[in-house]
Amino acid sequence: MNSTPVLELKNITKRFRTLQALDNVDFDLCQGEIHALVGENRAGKSTLMRILAGVYTEYQGTYVLDGQPVHLHSPHDALARGIGMIHQELSVIPELSVAENMFWAAAAHPFGDGGLGQNECCRRSRIG
Repeated sequence: MNSTPVLELKNITKRFRTLQALDNVDFDLCQGEIHALVGENRAGKSTLMRILAGVYTEYQGTYVLDGQPVHLHSPHDALARGIGMIHQELSVIPELSVAENMFWAAAAHPFGDGGLGQNECCRRSRIG
């Protein structure tokens, strides 16, 4: 397994008015790794993942993807770079695979042939 991170969040700080949601958080992910974020309510887990997935675009710190600093402007921008998130809310479809759930919105959107197939979903999710 390669120990060079494919994704790094460095010194990430996020505030919501007076609430300090994240304070200089570091996170990295190497190819083939699986992570679980656990912690108490209001610990910042969802906030960090929403930054990672391009949902929150205003924050302090550095986001590095494949060795290059990036600034995601939207979840669509993240998806275009191969980054997706399944939110903790009950938004998964049990009949779909993990890859298909990750890209269900894209799969439902007509891209010429009527949507993304399972092979494309797997390719984009880097799990297939």
